[in-house]
Amino acid sequence: MKEYKIETVLQEFKEKYGGYTWVVFDTETLGFCPYRHQMTEIAAAVVESPFEEWNIVSEFRKKARFTDKTRIRLGTPYTGKGKSYADLLSMTQYGESCGSWDYVEEEEMINDFIKYLSQIDNPLLIAHNAPFDMRFLSVRNGIYGKILKDYKVLDSLAFLKRTFKPSLKTKNGFRLDEI
Repeated sequence: MKEYKIETVLQEFKEKYGGYTWVVFDTETLGFCPYRHQMTEIAAAVVESPFEEWNIVSEFRKKARFTDKTRIRLGTPYTGKGKSYADLLSMTQYGESCGSWDYVEEEEMINDFIKYLSQIDNPLLIAHNAPFDMRFLSVRNGIYGKILKDYKVLDSLAFLKRTFKPSLKTKNGFRLDEI
């Protein structure tokens, strides 16, 4: 088993991703299927010099109004498995004040995020469970007749599992003193 030392991992990480502009982002959705469930929020931060000191250069945050389909689903009694839209919304801050702006249509929120990304030189999109966020972004963008360009993406969840989990695993469990 390969042993990882933090210094070695950070140096390899810096060599691989140091030439990119880091865009740490997250999406909020009303379910797991981008064909049936809408996105309700996109938030991002552009980070400069992530290897020395995290300096946030700019931020993006937009929340979407409910689509007509979502409004209909909210008004229909829920009989399926898992959580209803109302249950999901009670776990979020949906409806909170967005500051100095209003909620926008989902399409506008996605368009604005893509426009935001287009102004960034050599972006590296970073998200925890990035395949989920990227799939949602791509499919929901496609629903509005647009194609999402390819971006370099780093999935922080996969990176952490691949990098640190093997070195923490022992015959008797995990070595937390190594973290």
